[in-house]
Amino acid sequence: MSSLTPATQANASIPLAPAHNHQAIMRVIGGIVLCILLAALDQTVVIPAVPAIANDLNGFGHLSWIVTAYLITSTVATPLYGKLSDSFGRRRLLMVAITLFILASAACALAQSLGQLIMFRALQGIGGGGLMSLAQAAIAT
Repeated sequence: MSSLTPATQANASIPLAPAHNHQAIMRVIGGIVLCILLAALDQTVVIPAVPAIANDLNGFGHLSWIVTAYLITSTVATPLYGKLSDSFGRRRLLMVAITLFILASAACALAQSLGQLIMFRALQGIGGGGLMSLAQAAIAT
């Protein structure tokens, strides 16, 4: 007969999480901070360039949509990423968000009209919403 109580026996069978060294933790935190920085910069860096962009694409009438499309889609995507990350994992969805964000950023650079730019900024917002929310969720876990 064992001298352990039933509660102690149950805890003894639970494997402990592997300890990570300081360097590994700092590498992960650094990547997460870069995701947050990238998403935060993208929300604000476009504003000073909007007049020049509108001048190049002849679209002063829909100027505000360049910023608004990003903000609306990132706001809508944020809770969706949270729910999906519970099912599919934060790391996997964060990689999807980074990929979508980078591809949409390249598409924004190649946009030939204001309509295309607005559409690509909306796609970029979907990726950006994931960057911000999943990075914060990864820190919390």
